[in-house]
Amino acid sequence: VAANDPAAEAGEEAGNGSGSGGGGGGDGGAQEASGGREPASDGQPEADGYALNDRGFELINAGRPGAAIPVLERAVDALEGSGDITYAYALYNLGHALRLAGRPDEAVPILEARYEIPNQREVVKRELDAARAEAGLTSERPGRGGDGDDDD
Repeated sequence: VAANDPAAEAGEEAGNGSGSGGGGGGDGGAQEASGGREPASDGQPEADGYALNDRGFELINAGRPGAAIPVLERAVDALEGSGDITYAYALYNLGHALRLAGRPDEAVPILEARYEIPNQREVVKRELDAARAEAGLTSERPGRGGDGDDDD
């Protein structure tokens, strides 16, 4: 279960995320923790990626998106290519943290990459649209604008 703020326009990216990131962050967005996943016991980088994503999630919920950014960058690096859904959550969390930290221009390509993963795309699209708006960008790609069209 993802954290959510009932008053948030961004909604909630729910599903496989749960665990350490439970309460509402009051930041108007939604993030995901890795949830009760068993980390790889053989020392695989993915295990660190889960823990890093959870820590970044906690920092966002604590109102510290700037501190979450380097943690989430490490989570993304550790999980990239794993095929695990937590990679998608870490991308979303990183993009969300960048936007909250006043760096929406950096959030846009991260959220675009996250949008390519077919999971909870409407929530990702809302966050991407918010980052684009804050960065002063307009939607330039089909299926990614504010028209609800997901025809990528």
